[in-house]
Amino acid sequence: MANIISFLIWQATVYSYGLFNFFLYLGLVVRSGTFFSKPTEQEQNEFLLARDKYWNLSRTVFDLHHRFLVLRNGLKLHYLTNIATLDPSAPQSKHLVIFLHGFPDNCLSWRYVTDSPSLRQNTTLVAVDLPGYGGSDSLPRYGATEVMEPLTEFIVAMREKYLRVDDNDSGQEESQVNKVLIVGHDWGCLLGYRLAAEAPSLADRFILTNCPHPQLALSNKDRILTASKKMMMTFLHAPLANYHCFPKVFDEMKPLAYQVLLFGYIAAFQLPKVMVKYLGCGGNYAFIREALKSKHGKDKTAFNPPHSLAMTMGPGQAECRTTTDHGKPEQYGESVFGRAKDSDEWFVSATAYYRDGAAFDKWEKSIHTVAALHNIAVDNEACMKNRHSRKRRQSSASSTLFSDICASSLKAPATIIWGQRDQACTQPICLNGIGDYLARDSQVLLLPNTGHWTPIEKASRESLKRILEKFVQNGDLQKEDLQEAVRMTYPNAIVSIDK
Repeated sequence: MANIISFLIWQATVYSYGLFNFFLYLGLVVRSGTFFSKPTEQEQNEFLLARDKYWNLSRTVFDLHHRFLVLRNGLKLHYLTNIATLDPSAPQSKHLVIFLHGFPDNCLSWRYVTDSPSLRQNTTLVAVDLPGYGGSDSLPRYGATEVMEPLTEFIVAMREKYLRVDDNDSGQEESQVNKVLIVGHDWGCLLGYRLAAEAPSLADRFILTNCPHPQLALSNKDRILTASKKMMMTFLHAPLANYHCFPKVFDEMKPLAYQVLLFGYIAAFQLPKVMVKYLGCGGNYAFIREALKSKHGKDKTAFNPPHSLAMTMGPGQAECRTTTDHGKPEQYGESVFGRAKDSDEWFVSATAYYRDGAAFDKWEKSIHTVAALHNIAVDNEACMKNRHSRKRRQSSASSTLFSDICASSLKAPATIIWGQRDQACTQPICLNGIGDYLARDSQVLLLPNTGHWTPIEKASRESLKRILEKFVQNGDLQKEDLQEAVRMTYPNAIVSIDK
């Protein structure tokens, strides 16, 4: 009975805080005038043209090609790649880089990073739309298993399709070894944390930007609450003798209270779907337009509302009728067409990740996933023992498939890139202590002048691009590689952790 009461109290608290933030955000956009800003005829036409430019399957977008992967359960995931056609018989000595976006973005959010000529030439680039975003099908529910299973199946399929090793016919000692790099931002970063902890053999390295490690954030929250409780109990035990403890309670609680304030939008996303839809799409998408405007930091001239909305909202009904430009023609899935018919439904799908437990729920791996990860680990061992093997090159990370020890700790090398001016995630709660969760050969790179949108803001996106180029050049990343990569684009960047 006590547990039920505690649960109800917690639900009432979250709901009340969500209502508070719902009206707070609406009040802010009303006050700024954004809520009552109606698109002109020119802006509407520009939006339609931009939607066709970015989502018409018969065209390339930013010189990348639209492709689909149909999973075992029929779910169709949309992705962009720099590989126009693939000859299965031809060796391809390229590393594979897979990009995972965040909220409210999709695969187009990596456009400033994937335009590197060096990466285009020497790397297979794959930017996927997560389920429910962009051109990928929606899920009935977005819990951990429901999201992690298709994402893992997609990554395994990309490895099988694009990751190969040159045969060593030249008499050289070693054949070309190709590696896998997974790059994630925001929700893509959080899912990357889970992959690095629970399926580390999928990649040789993870580059993760600006999202909290779920268990780390909870640990920092518990640490602050415990310390505050002890100081308060000390004060109450002898108020006159321990009066100095009382103000320390507030000082200790400040970082947590500030983070709770910044995470107010998450509480608002727990409200009934009709309210969530109105929050995101009411007033000509006022809430989303304000979020999109913040992406570019101080460079507000780079914000173009029609184009930004067209990229974020995904394909419309006209684009859903187009087909891909090679092989057997393919179209967007039925659920994508359903979202196109109801132009507000995409926001409900995107925010479902916050409601359905994708961050904290247990990932129940299917037998197919366990077998695939096991095969990768076996292939990896074979390649490590025999570099002349014709097997695909697999991750150097330990698979730890059946180990529950420190399940939240990363078991693959990771490079954490953190914009210290993040508008949503504070460093004391979301980053401090991350070193305890990192595997060997991991680093944390701090970007003092960057906010949350690392792949979009000018200085950070250039640094990220140079870091990827350095990975491709050297086959891995060390502290010296990071420092050299960002020296010109971000001279005041700091490598705060090097394990």
